[in-house]
Amino acid sequence: MAVAIRKIGDILTKAGLITDEQLAHALEVQKEKGLLLGDILCSLGYISQNKLSSCLSKHFEVPHADLENTVFDKALISIFPVHLARKFNAIPVLKVGDTLFVALDNPNDFYTIEKIQNTVKLNVEACFALKEEILTAFRDFYSENADIETEISDISEEYLSAHGNDLEEDIPDDVDESSAPIIKLVNLLIANAVKSRASDVHIEPKKDKLCIRYRIDGDLVEIPAPPQKIRDAVISRIKILSSIDISENRIPQDGRFTMAVEGRDIDVRVSIIPTVTGPNIVLRLLDQKTDIFALQNIGLSPANLELFEKLIKSPYGIVLVTGPTGSGKSTTLCAVLNHVNSSTKHIVTVEDPVEYNLSFARQIQVNERVGMTFSKALRAILRHDPDVIMVGEIRDEETLALGLRASITGHLVFATLHTNDAISTVSRIMDLGAGPYMIATSTIGILAQRLVKVLCPNCKEPYPVTNEIVSYFNLSPGEVLGDTLYRPRGCVLCNKAGYKGRLGIFEILHIDHELKKMVSEGAHDHTLEEKAHAKGMVTLRRDGIEKAFAGTTSLEEVMRVVF
Repeated sequence: MAVAIRKIGDILTKAGLITDEQLAHALEVQKEKGLLLGDILCSLGYISQNKLSSCLSKHFEVPHADLENTVFDKALISIFPVHLARKFNAIPVLKVGDTLFVALDNPNDFYTIEKIQNTVKLNVEACFALKEEILTAFRDFYSENADIETEISDISEEYLSAHGNDLEEDIPDDVDESSAPIIKLVNLLIANAVKSRASDVHIEPKKDKLCIRYRIDGDLVEIPAPPQKIRDAVISRIKILSSIDISENRIPQDGRFTMAVEGRDIDVRVSIIPTVTGPNIVLRLLDQKTDIFALQNIGLSPANLELFEKLIKSPYGIVLVTGPTGSGKSTTLCAVLNHVNSSTKHIVTVEDPVEYNLSFARQIQVNERVGMTFSKALRAILRHDPDVIMVGEIRDEETLALGLRASITGHLVFATLHTNDAISTVSRIMDLGAGPYMIATSTIGILAQRLVKVLCPNCKEPYPVTNEIVSYFNLSPGEVLGDTLYRPRGCVLCNKAGYKGRLGIFEILHIDHELKKMVSEGAHDHTLEEKAHAKGMVTLRRDGIEKAFAGTTSLEEVMRVVF
């Protein structure tokens, strides 16, 4: 780039893109408003932004970065973080091997290019883009992370400048927030997680950096993190909030605290485990003001909703909700209890932990360290005149036996188990020591579930169902429910993810008189499955496929969670 920089007006008039009169008018406007000449020429309609950019890139003898039509690779954020983009008014466009192409509004600024090159430790090739184009691309590329990284950077610098090299100082819990940057930093991380709809915050020390990730819609998403040197201060602050011993780093630790975020009480469950690189922290976030899901809003199809409502309105018996960890069982049970609640019923729960505070129920927290186990709590509940009992998880033979016995002595019992589907739950109960007759007598129904991501309604795009799609997903003729499916695309509303929120897919086994007889006679799982299918049971796979063809989720997402 050996071409000397000339005034932009001279470049454009020599190229024949504007007239001398237009340039003179634009210069007069510039004297009055003090704006950039290029922006004035575009706003007056004398030249388009695209022509202006193309002309200047030719003048600088560098490629023109068409930022408006560039699909940015989010992986470049870790190479070229937001503070560099702000500092140099630049944006990364493409990485090829050891070369990073960066868009600048002055690609002849060799000093800036050298500074970028030394910072990112890569060869840097400059592209040209107008300042306004870079700012627009910046907002799209860095999106929400831009603001939080700036805040984290500012707070971290404030803390480091105040403490210097003395970073082992404990943070007292009575310090005013305005005078304690580390308190503001921890509050910011939690508040931003709540705004991002995160269920968990992972704070992970690594050899060369501190990593912070939010679990959003089931996936872990890395966010900007503070410098590693203030890691210990962050950990100490979380321990103080959780009433955890800050001097102990050798054993797992648990605690909890409540934080107000935008007028909502967020219950934060803290789990810390020691690792070779330092304490690893996971914060589980539970919004205590979140409205309990209505049963009709958790994802049950009309047919499944009608069947399930029938089951949970039984006067007694046990209904089991099954699925792996993180499949939404607790949310379903809260919706169930809310549905059956009335002023004439006494509802008692035993949970580990109590995740949602239910004003209409008496909730017991398991505490095995003092002997309060599921089975001991359940024995006490049975002496407390309950109508409805909810057992957070059946973990052992004694808890199962007590739950089944309660269900055949006039109580309606809801409980969870970890099984893959509804049918296999029967054999799982037998493995825990229950006899076939007891299972058949007590069990009303079994609901198995998974969570799938919901396609963003603003940007989901349809595509035709082809023979290749049918073959790839191994769909039977009966599973092809239409000629159109939908896939994620990504937009500003879903933060480029293509999905926003999650919903359940379900499988309900209604154990009617015929199936009770088969269970009591010790029928095998495959025999029960054949009979259930003959009676019209909708499988997890089928329910997911129906939601995919309805445009609620994608077929890829269904196949990801249903084996």
